Amino acid sequence: MRKSLYINILLGGIFIVILLPSIHAQTNIVAISATSGTECLGNNFNFIIAAQNNDITNTSLLDRNMANMIDGTVGCLGCPGGGAFPALIFLSVQLTSGTVGAIDTFDLTLTDPAGFLNNSGVSSIAQTGTTITFRFTITANDQPTAEIVPADPVLCNGAPTVLTAITTNNSTVSTYTWSADGGNGSFQGDTNPGNIAAATITDPDTYRVTIANSCGSDSETTTATSDVTPVVDFSCQDNGDNTTTLNVDILNAATGVTVEFYNDGMFHIASGMLNGPTSTAIMVNSVTFLNQDFTIDAFNDCGSASNDQSCEILLPVELQYFDAKQEEKSVMLEWSTLSELNNDFFTLEKSINGIDFREVSTVQGAGTSQEAHYYSYLDEKAVERASGYANLYYRLKQTDFDGTYSYSDIKVVNLPVSGILGISNLWQESDNLLIDLSIPAGTRLEGRIISLDGRIIQSKLFEVSQGREQLSFDISNLPRGMYLFSASDNNTQISQKFIRL
Repeated sequence: MRKSLYINILLGGIFIVILLPSIHAQTNIVAISATSGTECLGNNFNFIIAAQNNDITNTSLLDRNMANMIDGTVGCLGCPGGGAFPALIFLSVQLTSGTVGAIDTFDLTLTDPAGFLNNSGVSSIAQTGTTITFRFTITANDQPTAEIVPADPVLCNGAPTVLTAITTNNSTVSTYTWSADGGNGSFQGDTNPGNIAAATITDPDTYRVTIANSCGSDSETTTATSDVTPVVDFSCQDNGDNTTTLNVDILNAATGVTVEFYNDGMFHIASGMLNGPTSTAIMVNSVTFLNQDFTIDAFNDCGSASNDQSCEILLPVELQYFDAKQEEKSVMLEWSTLSELNNDFFTLEKSINGIDFREVSTVQGAGTSQEAHYYSYLDEKAVERASGYANLYYRLKQTDFDGTYSYSDIKVVNLPVSGILGISNLWQESDNLLIDLSIPAGTRLEGRIISLDGRIIQSKLFEVSQGREQLSFDISNLPRGMYLFSASDNNTQISQKFIRL
């Protein structure tokens, strides 16, 4: 109940007592402990509002970040006070759940029918005739979990390095304390770095940092080692069997070295985690290389070193040229090689139609050599024996010691026009079959395309002149396969196989 005011009045010797209702003043907010705070998970934090002349009839609390799982409750000591007593309003925040770094905001509204005076020095966020609202913010903290980065520090080439202390749970840090097994002499300047997050170290040692705040502390250690940038030497050795050995020497005490091999700038192969001084050798297939230029890149945590090398690699037989020329009644065959690897022998082969080849002769190869070699062979009386044919076809077969072989391009020798009809050349261009003929005299001849089972696919008559003449057949509708071209005049019939591509 509201207190009454007694007034004594003396009127003409009469003592009169008048009972008046008391006049209630506004609640006066005189102090607020804080509007923001940080507290450890698992604890409670209290915000306190002090008021005089209070007649606070109601308190209401709005949790603006309920998802952060931080709860708040309000209590008032001395409420309502009937306007004559002070009051303490407690906002108690419970951090029994939540996460480190979570922030929650509470709006606390007080109600007094007479209103409020705010002499706390803290601004309200809202005030009406009967209410006043203050905002409070709490941040969740916890005991730090310490970590040092880098986890495996390396002092490279005698230079100092920096260790940084971090917390892995986002907790707020109050202090850092560094120590080393070797004492302060392990830190730069032989001085303990003190209360800082980063420490510069100069010696291999085991280092410890302790991170602390009001919630507790945690320590972490790491061991720093020393290392150097690798110094390397590189050489290569051809093995004479299509393989090359690449040799790398790590000349100093560099550790954890990875060596990458490049050929013509393209990555080829790698070898890793080598500790010097040491050597490593890698054997690779020579024929996969684009050229003889190799580069190695050797690197570890302290840096890298490169080395270029031009390796003398013995490539397989490298044919410079192959040629066939008529010399009177014979044909001279000539060829040369720039290098040879495991070359056993050459085989010269000849054909009268460009399809069916037979062996003419063999010539011994040079085995393995990096020098140029020149070869020749005279196919005696080849022109005389080919009388009646328009062309002779030659190719060169090269065979290795292991029996593998390869062929050169085909060379054509055009034979002189004789008194006999002959085919000089036969080839395809797009959907046309083209045939060069040597014609003994002007005449009419018939050209045919015949299947291998004897069916005439096409037949055409041509008026030709003496000398050389070119015939053409449309083969766009001809299925792929092998066929026979045949040409005949009054005296002679010639033929040659061809493959429809």
